[in-house]
Amino acid sequence: MTVGVDHYLLFVFEQTPERVEEFLRREFRARFDPDNTDKWTRAEIMYLRRKGILKKSFDLISSGYLWFKQPLQTVRGGFIEGADFKIYLAGWFSVLELHPNPRGWWWDVYSHELMRFLTVFMNGEALLISGYQDDIDLTDLGLEYDNYYFLIDRLVELLGLGELQILPSAFSVIKRGSLGGMTGFMPLKRKIRKNGTPMCS
Repeated sequence: MTVGVDHYLLFVFEQTPERVEEFLRREFRARFDPDNTDKWTRAEIMYLRRKGILKKSFDLISSGYLWFKQPLQTVRGGFIEGADFKIYLAGWFSVLELHPNPRGWWWDVYSHELMRFLTVFMNGEALLISGYQDDIDLTDLGLEYDNYYFLIDRLVELLGLGELQILPSAFSVIKRGSLGGMTGFMPLKRKIRKNGTPMCS
């Protein structure tokens, strides 16, 4: 049995799941699971919907694996070449979940490599980018349930209201204007180094 902390990236789009799938096919080499075969996830979502913990509109739409066109280099000399993915529908938002592989190398990715990678999603009109690791007790963030799918459902609900009060990650990127007049976020300025790699200030 595998034991350890799993790291995820969440990308929220105000687009249909089909548009997000098109984006993945355009920007990555994507393999979609036939007939959405992640039965365990679907069964848990259906159970939580019956219990009233998740809204009836919440669902798993598709899943698969992405190979990055440019692998992410780590400070230890290794590369993260891809990630498992899932696409959820939550209200009128689509949420893309990435689970990078190997999972234990995520913290070692160079910062400029990370920003280059995230820029692809910024250009793809993601409203919110946030990290999550599964050793977090979500009730400490003020959630009623310590459940990952409830977190996603609640995030998009608050984003839709323009009142994002809960973030599972100290590093999050939010598209300007998505939260109305809400303050507390630093503006992100993207610049390009002479060698062509992105940097932020």
